[in-house]
Amino acid sequence: MLGGFGEFGYCDDCWASRDGGGTWERRTAAAAWGPRAMHAACGFRGALYVAGGYDGRECRGDVWASVDGARWSRLCHRAPWVPRRGHAVVAAGACLALVGGEGGDGPFDFSVMISCPDGPQGPDFVQDGGLFFEFAGSARSFSASTPESEGGQVALSYGGE
Repeated sequence: MLGGFGEFGYCDDCWASRDGGGTWERRTAAAAWGPRAMHAACGFRGALYVAGGYDGRECRGDVWASVDGARWSRLCHRAPWVPRRGHAVVAAGACLALVGGEGGDGPFDFSVMISCPDGPQGPDFVQDGGLFFEFAGSARSFSASTPESEGGQVALSYGGE
């Protein structure tokens, strides 16, 4: 569990469970990415990624990675996608897919951006050499996504308000 909005406002704590949620261990009380909610998180190639979200003032466009949930490294301050909240990031084969969301002006007209990073230590997720592909689609806010692989192809399904 990573951040969110709780009884006392925006959170930046990180928790892990090894038994499916029966018991929890706090990895950090204050992650380097700061208090936020409506962000996206995804495990990929041995690391956990946190992307975007809302900090109570503005939508964020940063990307962070951690291999243990306690120590976080910022991969970029401003990703090539528009800062957003309510989006999803999923592992899709050898890539990460960022789906939907909304910014200050509402839902976005583009729906999916794909990045193929080198791994948890590879800053190519958002810096020079990163591969991004933008797919046109209908605007979606507060999206969820599910990757499905068949014959080497990946399909992303999503919905929203």
